[in-house]
Amino acid sequence: MVQTLRCLVLWVLIFGVAVVNAENKEIGELRRLAEQGDVEAQNRLGFIYKEGMGISESNDAAVRWFRKAAEQGHRYAQYSLGSMYAEGAGLPRDYVQAYALLNRVAVQRTDDYEQVDAFSDQLMVFLRGWMTSEQIAHAEELSKGDALLHDYGYGVPKNAAEAATWYHLAAEGYMKASFNEIDPDADAHYIEGLFSMGSMYDYGLWARENDVEAAEWYRLAAELGHAEAQYRLGHLYSSGPQDTPVDKEASEWVRRNIPDGVPFVYPVFVLSPDVVMTDMSEAEKWFRLAAEQGHARAQYELGSWYSILSASSMSTTQEADAAEAAKWFRKAAEQGLGWAQLNMGHRYADGDGVPQDYVQAFAWLRLTPTLTDWDGDEVGKSDELMAFLRDRMTPEQIAQAEALSTLLLKPIEAAR
Repeated sequence: MVQTLRCLVLWVLIFGVAVVNAENKEIGELRRLAEQGDVEAQNRLGFIYKEGMGISESNDAAVRWFRKAAEQGHRYAQYSLGSMYAEGAGLPRDYVQAYALLNRVAVQRTDDYEQVDAFSDQLMVFLRGWMTSEQIAHAEELSKGDALLHDYGYGVPKNAAEAATWYHLAAEGYMKASFNEIDPDADAHYIEGLFSMGSMYDYGLWARENDVEAAEWYRLAAELGHAEAQYRLGHLYSSGPQDTPVDKEASEWVRRNIPDGVPFVYPVFVLSPDVVMTDMSEAEKWFRLAAEQGHARAQYELGSWYSILSASSMSTTQEADAAEAAKWFRKAAEQGLGWAQLNMGHRYADGDGVPQDYVQAFAWLRLTPTLTDWDGDEVGKSDELMAFLRDRMTPEQIAQAEALSTLLLKPIEAAR
């Protein structure tokens, strides 16, 4: 028996080494072809790095090779790069760039790429729920031009190491020029450098992922009025640390008290000194600053914050909190944010923070796009509520609602 086991172990070791050697040889050949410009090899190499197949997983390397293949028009690579932008894997999360890449996949639709088309369509539906109409229009325009794969906003530059150096120099130059004090007249280039440094640590780009470092850099940019930095800093404080134990009892209380139309719950984490801890008062502060600058997702987050407060049985200002929630949800809805539009439909139907008004509810729900979670499953459906309302509305009221939805849509379309 022992001898048999020894033979079996020896066979496994020999076979395993042979497989690894074969895989390494294949990867070496793929890399040689990819460096010569072979688009299929570039795409395949991106997939191997993304999945860690026979090699250490590396989102940075996956992005590099998918980008090269995407630049040559490879549709799977365009989809893969778009999904990585959407996920924030190997580069900062950027829904505009993600949507632009996926839209390019969509306009090239063929039977040969049926599965890729389906995945791409599914992800685009998810993104539409979290993008303003202006962002969608920008992405659609971006997808038509040659500049599609160039950097959008703070996106990933061609030379990551050089970019990191310049971002750091810009940030250090700003701090030296202002003697470590916040200078309200600081050059926008420096402010963008501060924000980019935060993105590097937030997403683990060319540096170890570190939310404490990210928060420090975001704060410098946020204090100089950078709306996206304000939103990101609020998100760090609201979402809590990763891989940290959750206080299940407290989180369950929050879940039970969440109102309709608010899809996400903030978990309550067990305290740890090594990470940015959940601090909703800080989150609310930064979300408000970004929201006041017109940042749609910050407006949605601020609405969610007040919505949770209004649902608390211990609150003494429930009506005021509900009205404040409706105010911020409406601002986001008027920019075309699907989840906010759905929320306004629920609020008018229930009279939550606004007078009950089935016409207004129906009008907002007509504008709401299909909303899905990351896996493509429909969530927050408006059809059922619209059917409920239709049964209780007169034909005249339905006609009023349809006319109102057209009026609501005009400024949203104008922003595009």
